[in-house]
Amino acid sequence: MAMDPKARTIHGLNHWYVHLFKHFGWMVLEKSRGNHIKIEAYKDSTNRFLQSLEFRLKNIREFDRKEDLMIMMNNIQILKKFIDKEM
Repeated sequence: MAMDPKARTIHGLNHWYVHLFKHFGWMVLEKSRGNHIKIEAYKDSTNRFLQSLEFRLKNIREFDRKEDLMIMMNNIQILKKFIDKEM
């Protein structure tokens, strides 16, 4: 069901971004329960999201959208560092 990063829209990326932050709390609970399968799926989703952002950034010329994507990327990289360290 995973889409090719090339097919992501800005709207889709924004929805995915919100989803990752919204579900972070659930992943903390899953870690405490020892459910490593869900945590690995969450990590995979975070990695795929970063790949999709990188692809879109290469192909965007609008300054405002590019700036929005850079903010998303920086925030997700901070989240990913924490996930990699703690989960």
